[in-house]
Amino acid sequence: MSHSPSSINEAPRSSRHIAGYLARHADCPTDVEAIAAALDGARFANVLIVPAYDEPRDFATSVCPAGDRATLIVAVINAPDDAPRDARERTLATLPAPGSAWHLRALDGRRTVLTIDAATRPLPARRATGVARKIGNDLAIDLMQRAIIDSRWLHNSDADARLPPGHFERAEAAGTRTEAAAVIAPFRHHADGNEHALETAGALYELYMRYVAQQIHATGSPYGYPALGSVLSVSAPHYAAVRGFPRRNAAEDFYLLNKLAKIAPLVYAAGPPVRVAARASARVPFGTGPAIARLMTLIETNQLANYGVYAAASFAALRQFQAGARALAAESNRWPQAWLDPDVTYVLKRLGFPAAFERLQGAHSDTQRLRRAVWEWFDAGKTIRFLNECRHFHPDVPLIDQLPAGDDYATLCEAWESARAETLHGLAGTA
Repeated sequence: MSHSPSSINEAPRSSRHIAGYLARHADCPTDVEAIAAALDGARFANVLIVPAYDEPRDFATSVCPAGDRATLIVAVINAPDDAPRDARERTLATLPAPGSAWHLRALDGRRTVLTIDAATRPLPARRATGVARKIGNDLAIDLMQRAIIDSRWLHNSDADARLPPGHFERAEAAGTRTEAAAVIAPFRHHADGNEHALETAGALYELYMRYVAQQIHATGSPYGYPALGSVLSVSAPHYAAVRGFPRRNAAEDFYLLNKLAKIAPLVYAAGPPVRVAARASARVPFGTGPAIARLMTLIETNQLANYGVYAAASFAALRQFQAGARALAAESNRWPQAWLDPDVTYVLKRLGFPAAFERLQGAHSDTQRLRRAVWEWFDAGKTIRFLNECRHFHPDVPLIDQLPAGDDYATLCEAWESARAETLHGLAGTA
């Protein structure tokens, strides 16, 4: 089903609005004037931002394939202030010019790496990942304003990802066609070498992400999308409108998409997947690394049946909430019938929704605006909280019992790809 891509609030698109963001909200600790001067009139078609902590020295060559158009790779070498000594030393060793805040070098005739040092002075641990991404994206926007980067798209990835040829062009085509705030590229997790358990763990975690996103989307929620910083391209004007990446040490991609979904559509790009390394890690408190580490333990102890996912009844309760939101009428003071289900009512009270809804009713006399305000309040974060609260009366079920029919991982992925809507709709599209 197709919906209008119009948004609740039109995202600022002018250079003046972006300049205001850079002046008031940007995290760019380097001398951009000096960087611009060092580039000496160079122009780039694309920009790719890659944060790196404890990664190989040559990661930029691996992440970004050589292409026909000039690309600037902004590599933000960073370390949290609670990093283990050996990890911090390895990170510092990847700096091409220790003691310099930034460094430029050409990989070849089409790729140039701009390295930013955010490791010599470590970042606060509770904000490190988000701040590292924000530094790189804010710097890229500044260079766009100076006409050094032609594209208006901020392409993001990670040091363990491998982008396919044509990645930038397909993202920009999909995003421009739909006036999207962000584009999510296809992705597959993989393990290097013959590491069957790690490959399996990465595949299962990815299937978990896909399943949850698909089920949330199927309820009518505008927040049913996978959040993976490795595969994310963001429109610079929309990025500035929501003040960029949140300064968080985990889920910064999730919360950026949460903000963007409130002002414009999010869309999927087609084509070959970005290959993302399946790695067990404890660098962040939650996310891909810790999830894969847990799955590895379950695989090694033959306990995969204990890897759970939200029960179908939990998604059914979320579907009832969304149905009630669509049935709202500003002239009525009564809750929609769908919200009177005991389970739904209990969870909404736990989220503080009754008091919030009363405030929203008082502020919006127009039905459409009230519905949009409810969806804006009941955002991606509260959607996950809703599902978590549902666990009190609908315990998780084994993920392996929820997978669609298929003989192998690739078949399972294709089953969900074919069922997935092309466009992830903004709030106004669901009103």
